[in-house]
Amino acid sequence: MKFLFSRYALMVAISFGMLVPVAISAWLAGVHGQMRVKELAMERSELQIQRSTKISAQIASALQQLGSLTSAGPCSAVSIRKMRDLVMGMNLLLDVGHVSDNALMCSSFGSEPLEVGEPSYHSPSGHLIRINASHPGVEGVPITMTTDAWTGFTTLVHPDTMLDFTSHKIGETHGLVGLNSGVPIAVAGVFDDRWLPHIRSASQGVVSVDGAVLAWKHSDQYDYSAFASVSAYGVEGMVRQTLLVLVPVGLIAGGLISVAVLLFLRNQSSMPSLLKAGLRKNEFFVVYQPIVELKTGAWVGAEALVRWRRDNGEMIGPDTFIPIAEDSGQICEITMRVLELIERDAAQLFYGHKGFFLSINFSAQDFANPLVIEKLDSMVKHLRIAPDRIHVEATERVFMDLETTRRNVARMREIGVKVSIDDFGTGYSSLSHLASVELDALKIDRVFVQTVGTNSVTSSVIGHIIAMAQGLKLKIIAEGVETEEQAAYLRQQGVELVQGWLYSKPIDAVTLRAGASSGMDRNRDEVPESTKEKDSSQ
Repeated sequence: MKFLFSRYALMVAISFGMLVPVAISAWLAGVHGQMRVKELAMERSELQIQRSTKISAQIASALQQLGSLTSAGPCSAVSIRKMRDLVMGMNLLLDVGHVSDNALMCSSFGSEPLEVGEPSYHSPSGHLIRINASHPGVEGVPITMTTDAWTGFTTLVHPDTMLDFTSHKIGETHGLVGLNSGVPIAVAGVFDDRWLPHIRSASQGVVSVDGAVLAWKHSDQYDYSAFASVSAYGVEGMVRQTLLVLVPVGLIAGGLISVAVLLFLRNQSSMPSLLKAGLRKNEFFVVYQPIVELKTGAWVGAEALVRWRRDNGEMIGPDTFIPIAEDSGQICEITMRVLELIERDAAQLFYGHKGFFLSINFSAQDFANPLVIEKLDSMVKHLRIAPDRIHVEATERVFMDLETTRRNVARMREIGVKVSIDDFGTGYSSLSHLASVELDALKIDRVFVQTVGTNSVTSSVIGHIIAMAQGLKLKIIAEGVETEEQAAYLRQQGVELVQGWLYSKPIDAVTLRAGASSGMDRNRDEVPESTKEKDSSQ
């Protein structure tokens, strides 16, 4: 009996000795996790107020300058020219224009009226604010409009400019809310009306609301407050991370092993893990979308497009894996693999067809990664070609960090490659971005090409984009051309290069060489013997 009691006491003592440190660690983790989440939420709200103050300053300046046009009508040629000059010089504004009777009568895009609806509220500074207005250049995106109630002149701001969506995570909310109106001006996530009394209670602060953390900071100059919230789930996640650090490894070894196994199994079935395995197994390959000279119909270039076929034969589309690769930090590895594949395929195309060029898509992460740029430089040198036969297509997201973009574009131009902006008009860029970065070409997104010949509200936008690009002396490439009517319109507007299914679907390198040869025999170069041997062996 005594033996049994002693063994029971020993088991209790061991259990007690393990549970007490775990309980203390859990309490410390909770306190530290809450503190860390509050710090992060406050940092987010402070960054948001800094961003919004810059935008508000440009809005005030633009409205003041437009209000001085007393001698000309609000939609006169002089006023529209002034609007375009303002948009060119202010990188945070999508557009400026004039509103009358709840319609945008004109803007830097032109003078075609567009209904914008009733104002969401009237600010104390005398501005009419519309939260969910529309704009022909970014169809389907809620634009924030600020209208001078006296003059009707208006500024339009894209939500991607007002809010940093790239750092937004599930369970987090951040944005701006009007202090007097109580109306959310711009929100990434979902605004909870229960937050408003807290936000109005002081110029700044951090509180817990139903397990979530809310931080806010009022503007010193304007009638709004920035806020950031982390849900209870996000707070628990921070606590769990801290708990793993504080609990002694010896006391939770068994638990850590179990968790590690579960995380490993879950990770093995996740898309980031499949991407990593796909890179290791060489499952990615490249197809080419021919770029056609409208005047002659010749294939003068091609855009390299990455594709993924898993070892079981399943095809995963780029619309699925590219965003995940960007979120998981693997996009640069994929781009490096694409450069390797292009280097293998390109020799015959470059040496066999004078002037033929290849376009490569770079993400914002690629632009900021010196290793990717070094790989690009190495590929150009190894191919022994004129560097300007390689074109890099940058998505508009690169303009989120304008200084880094300027620096890296300059580095690419040192290498000698050409740089173009892809999908202009659908993301972050504005006219001022095009003017402030030394670019070679602009690609018109298929969204605008497909409006040619339709009665869509955005059908006039493509003409404005072409005129702007021509004014900036940028080469224009229109993508997504599928009909002869679209091709005829682009030809009439002076667009030189196009791509789309009217001419060819994405094809492999062998088919591309054959198609390029049929229209470019007069430009053929002699192919070095070393290059022929390299190509025939693959």
